[in-house]
Parts: sequence; structure tokens; C-alpha cells
Amino acid sequence: MGWLWTWSGISFGYRVDDQLRTHDGRHVGNFVGEEVYGADGVYLGELASADRLITRLRKLGRFRLPFRPRMKRMGRTQRMARAARLMRPDWKDFPPPENL
Repeated sequence: MGWLWTWSGISFGYRVDDQLRTHDGRHVGNFVGEEVYGADGVYLGELASADRLITRLRKLGRFRLPFRPRMKRMGRTQRMARAARLMRPDWKDFPPPENL
């Protein structure tokens, strides 16, 4: 299990195998390699460094087969925010957990 933050430094949640989970235990995405797709199959973003999530604008609109989210797990204590990183051209911040 590895904790993840958005590019702007918001504590998002964690990765378990190929599942992306919010800090409150909701299964909101699946990893396909380094890319993350939501339950509806739509591209959400990707892992751009060891622990940061970001969305590449040119990949918006990509999709995979939808999936049925797994059962919610027990919530975990949200990690402290980290320093924001300089936004890359043609990218945007990964959606915060409360938006998924």
C-alpha cells in the first residue's frame, strides 16, 4: 500500500494492487500501468512520480472497460498535505477525492 497525493499536494488516498482508494476507503479508480481510470471507464489521470497523481489533458476522453467498485474499506487517517509542485504544460491537477 502506497499513499498518494495530487500534484497540488492534497492527500488523496492510497494504492492497493491496481486499485486507487480514497483515504476514507472508497474504491474510485483502477490503475492500468501508470494510468488511472474511473469506475465508468474514463481516464482520470496517472502516476507521474512515485507518489503524485496528475491528469494529462491530451488523454482526457480515453476510456477502458468500466468496472464495479469493490466494497468500501475501513477509512484511514488522512495524511498531511505536501508542497505543491509546479504544474507542467498541458497537464492539470488530479481531481480531489471528494469529487470522485
